[in-house]
Amino acid sequence: MAEKEEKKEKLIYYLCNKLPRKKLDKEIKNFIKETPELEVLRAKILESMEYIEAYAATGQVRLMEQPLKDIDNLLRNYGLYLPEFLKNELLKIGLLNGIPREFEELKLAMENRSGIGVAKHWKIFQTYIEQFSLIFKEGDLNEGEKMVLSRWIDEYNRLKEVISDPFHIYRQD
Repeated sequence: MAEKEEKKEKLIYYLCNKLPRKKLDKEIKNFIKETPELEVLRAKILESMEYIEAYAATGQVRLMEQPLKDIDNLLRNYGLYLPEFLKNELLKIGLLNGIPREFEELKLAMENRSGIGVAKHWKIFQTYIEQFSLIFKEGDLNEGEKMVLSRWIDEYNRLKEVISDPFHIYRQD
């Protein structure tokens, strides 16, 4: 049973362009050859993967959600599923790019004394930090990623003290 699941996972990684065809077992290659609709499926998945990778590169995690759901739905039609590891790796890239981007947006909003901008970017920054902390445990990260996460958690905790009320900049104390 484990061998069958491993073959399914290899097929999924191939369909998502994360494993080259030449690294597939002969049995999987034959299955792909005998099932031409898999190449159509792969094309649809690759189109969604392009969006995901573009959004991840610019740190737009919220925009990654729909293409991830689309891929999951496409795979489910064939009795397959998107492995959690692959999904998390894509999210990790998006979060590692999104956290600094939202921090810069938040900093800019604070400099411009824009209460609405501060509230908006604080919420996104906070969500990204919490999402990253919840999804990824110590063992899931390499040393560089741990250092980056630690830095952003420290920054988050520092800002949490300053922005306990996002509209504080308009108050005269």
